[in-house]
Amino acid sequence: MTEFEHFAEEAEALARRCYPILAGQDRMIQSAALVELVARHLAGHVILGDPEKTTALRASLLEEFVKAVEGLIPILDKGVIQPEIARRAQ
Repeated sequence: MTEFEHFAEEAEALARRCYPILAGQDRMIQSAALVELVARHLAGHVILGDPEKTTALRASLLEEFVKAVEGLIPILDKGVIQPEIARRAQ
């Protein structure tokens, strides 16, 4: 297993543990919680003594994060959401 595969597996396991906490919560509450978590994650990236580089780093990380989310949406829609909709429609 590559290091990337290991990280992906660990991330998926962590996300699965979070699902029950978020499930059933109002969409706005879920969104606000996720926003806070991402903001805390980005705020933790600091280049000591260089606020400008810190700001640039955080902006870059946020841009990559958004790209990753956008890339994952169609995968989850096809593999998780649409099958769940079909299952509920039966």
